Amino acid sequence: MTEDCGFSFIKFPRALISNPEFKSISIEGRFLFSLILDRYGVSILNSDKFTDENGEICVIYTMEEVCEKLSCSYTKANRLFKEIESFGLITRKRKNRLAPYRIYVSNLFYDIVNCEVTTYLNVNSRDIKMKSHDVSKCKDIYNNKINNNQINNNPSIRVTEDEISEQIEYDCVVHDGNRKMLDEIVMLMYEVMNGLSPTVRIGKEEITREDAVKRFRSLDSEHIDFVISCIDTNKTQIKSFKPYLITMLYNAPATMENWLNSIFAYYNQ
Repeated sequence: MTEDCGFSFIKFPRALISNPEFKSISIEGRFLFSLILDRYGVSILNSDKFTDENGEICVIYTMEEVCEKLSCSYTKANRLFKEIESFGLITRKRKNRLAPYRIYVSNLFYDIVNCEVTTYLNVNSRDIKMKSHDVSKCKDIYNNKINNNQINNNPSIRVTEDEISEQIEYDCVVHDGNRKMLDEIVMLMYEVMNGLSPTVRIGKEEITREDAVKRFRSLDSEHIDFVISCIDTNKTQIKSFKPYLITMLYNAPATMENWLNSIFAYYNQ
């Protein structure tokens, strides 16, 4: 933060407004990135504590802190992180589901903005000189962002349990009451999305593996919440739970939409 006239300020990079590459980022997403940049300066000052095993400076910004600063829910905070991550501004890594994310500010932000730039962060009135980035990689980095999005939508690419947890926003929906069910859903999605057989049984039908994977890739935290809620309120005995759960997950997008439409129609009679 910088200080002037007794006030503290967070720097908001002009490029987030003026550069066309970033214009479709939401205002809240841009503000979150500004908060991360502000803390990045603090990480540099305390590099002995915030340098990883590869010698890279990282930022620790927990979901709780972001929710408090932005006055938003876990789900929204996670979506804002995903938004700025999808633009290549940051990358997040963690060792396991319980560990906090390490956040890395990407070179893309510096490279795309001014081609070759030497950036100075002023943290607590102290200038810190950042390294000059190789701008010849600028277009390649931006194109990689697009290619990565295409890979994520390719059903032939194997996915890990961590990627599935990230997709369904595991951290946002998990609590002591549903952890076991949520872990089972992650494992089941992993089996379906990485299976070798050409088809998957959904109810009484055989669906192509490709179609099943595409549907499972579309699931998010709201779908998972809906499925768990349906299972919790179900009064009938389920004989074969695994096939039942696969069918529930596959049908969740359509089932949830129909349920919401029926609720809307009921209250607007």
